Amino acid sequence: MNKVRQSYMNTGIISFMVIFIILCMVTFSILSVSTAKANVESTDRSVSAKQDYYVLSSTVCAKVNEIDDVLTKAYKNASSSADYYSSITKDIKALSSTDAEVHYDDTNHRATVKAVKDSRAITAVLTINYSSGSPYTVESFTEAPSEQWQAEDTI
Repeated sequence: MNKVRQSYMNTGIISFMVIFIILCMVTFSILSVSTAKANVESTDRSVSAKQDYYVLSSTVCAKVNEIDDVLTKAYKNASSSADYYSSITKDIKALSSTDAEVHYDDTNHRATVKAVKDSRAITAVLTINYSSGSPYTVESFTEAPSEQWQAEDTI
């Protein structure tokens, strides 16, 4: 009797291919999950940075509005530019608080408003005018780091 020999090699190759495909899928799924996690962390940092910027910006704008009120009131009560500048000096300096620092330079008639949070700072520089139409001119409104930059090596 002739016995027919069957090759079992095909079954082994298919098993190896299935195992290889499963390993590839597991590897790619792990890489996909780690990339998604990194993207979420990056997005969270970006959202936090934007929120910090808007909080600082609104704080500085609120202080500029307070300075505007002081200048308008002083202009109405002043009889001369000397009287005006002397009356606003202590009022502007009194506006400093825990959220924002306010400095006034008597010689150049400049007010500086600076708000700092974590490692960010927003600064507005105003030139004070003796005028009813525009009591101040915004010289600059800038954002800058408030401390030395540190590289982020989390990736």
